[in-house]
Amino acid sequence: MDYSGLLPINKPLGMTSKDVSRVILRKYGKLKIGHVGTLDPDADGVLTVLLGEATKFQDYLLEMRKTYEFSVKFGESTTTMDRTGDVVDRKSWSHLNADLIESHLNQFLGKINQIPPIYSAVKYQGRELYKYARQNEATEAEVLVPLNQLSREVEIYSLKLISYQSGIGNFEVNCSKGTYVRTLASDLALKLETVGHVCKLRRTRSAGFSLNQCFELDSMASSTEPINSFTVKINDIHIGLPIMKTDDKVLLRRIKDGQRINVPSQEFYSMLAHPKHDLVAPNQFVLIEDVQGNRMGIAEYRELNQEITLHLKRGLTWLPA
Repeated sequence: MDYSGLLPINKPLGMTSKDVSRVILRKYGKLKIGHVGTLDPDADGVLTVLLGEATKFQDYLLEMRKTYEFSVKFGESTTTMDRTGDVVDRKSWSHLNADLIESHLNQFLGKINQIPPIYSAVKYQGRELYKYARQNEATEAEVLVPLNQLSREVEIYSLKLISYQSGIGNFEVNCSKGTYVRTLASDLALKLETVGHVCKLRRTRSAGFSLNQCFELDSMASSTEPINSFTVKINDIHIGLPIMKTDDKVLLRRIKDGQRINVPSQEFYSMLAHPKHDLVAPNQFVLIEDVQGNRMGIAEYRELNQEITLHLKRGLTWLPA
């Protein structure tokens, strides 16, 4: 089967992202498949699956913000920073209350640095950290791997306490790619002079899709409907990039052929579906469409001396009729 589109799935607990892909492949046959960000088996929620040519949007969809709901059990830390690990430390949480927790949340807003958990897919010397942890005890693996050197900058756009009762805090966070909610929970607990781990995690928004827009995997797998009844067509996927629309077939063909195209800046900005002030970086990407909305691909642009240079980075070889 040759099909392109985006399939928003509510990933069930206990399954890996690859497990979801296997269900889809068993149901619909051979497909080129990918997904926008993985979810651990202990987490559920939005998993956006990309099919066919839509896999070329993966890098750009990954840049979009994500939202999670998560629960923290204060008073216990674990090897994995979630409920699947062994308890390694206990501290009192009796001093906690909702007001105290809320008073510390602003410290985590904006750009912050996070050290990845030892049980994560971050690579050190070409090998995922969780493989070091599985081969050794987690505490020994942390000695072998310089986690501080793997610190990364992420951005927290909002962090809210939904409720707190008896040592369990329920939160919602809107964040950038690469954010580790387990690390966020652990760091918050330390600021509150205790320890903690994530006991529940659900992704409620990813790649522009919310949980109420997702299909249940079991329902899809048992349905007799074709795959296109569940997917968003490639021309309708919002990937967070400005769109350049043109009816100049010669220009489109030259871009499609991989040529570097120079156009006056004023002409370029007049073709954008979004105004110039939305373009925040000097080296940016644009989605190329014809006036019918058919997507040609993604081009990088550079501006110099009132002129824009366009160069195709991801061409789409399949287009719907």
